[in-house]
Amino acid sequence: MGIDLRMMKAEEMDEANIFKIVQGQIGKEYFGDLKNEISGIKTEKIYWIVVENESGIVGYASWTKRVDVAYLETIVVKKEKQGYGIGKRLVEKVIDSIREEYPEIKVLNVITDADASSSVGFYLKNGFIISGHVNNEFILDTPQVHLSRYIMKWSKNGNFNAWL
Repeated sequence: MGIDLRMMKAEEMDEANIFKIVQGQIGKEYFGDLKNEISGIKTEKIYWIVVENESGIVGYASWTKRVDVAYLETIVVKKEKQGYGIGKRLVEKVIDSIREEYPEIKVLNVITDADASSSVGFYLKNGFIISGHVNNEFILDTPQVHLSRYIMKWSKNGNFNAWL
């Protein structure tokens, strides 16, 4: 399967295609946030990386800078394309783009529903660690898991200065 990962420009966005990709993979209660995310991409406040093949976009990841860290807003791959390492490649491309845009950033954070075991497992498998739990952050009585991935490693002298 030939795929291409790239930063996509806001004017190239096909909003309807984004909703098709996430359909069935996120709850309807998150669609308002997805619309806000799309607005952020269009105004270039949120970075957007797409995965394409000959048939079009099969997945995407979006991230933003928040104070001293990067925050993974969304990562999604069409169901029929999952299991081929596309999500892993998206995470790595996000990290590469963070390093390029904000070389001082050392941590990439993400939040997911605690009962979304496949999502939590995906993040753990891709180098994230659980950094906290919280209730009522997005939806009343829905526990969330905070995960973090350090995108720099300790050097021999004990400083954070070498990329993982």
